[in-house]
Amino acid sequence: MVTSCLKNVGDAIYGVYRTIANNTYKPGEVLEYGIRQGGMGLAIDDYTRQILPARSVQRLVEIQSKISSGAITVKRYQ
Repeated sequence: MVTSCLKNVGDAIYGVYRTIANNTYKPGEVLEYGIRQGGMGLAIDDYTRQILPARSVQRLVEIQSKISSGAITVKRYQ
């Protein structure tokens, strides 16, 4: 494993509360909070930068950015 994954659980909880507050909440609806939605991402921190070559860190950031923008689509496996 190269780095950790950040899970922005607070954003997901806030999103659900927001739907309740504006009366758009749909019980049972599946909500996705991935990289594209800002719900998760890679932990590119000082530790990661110390153990990985700069080019590798740059590539990870590029890939994460492309996933976020929709340029790369991650296949869903169930």
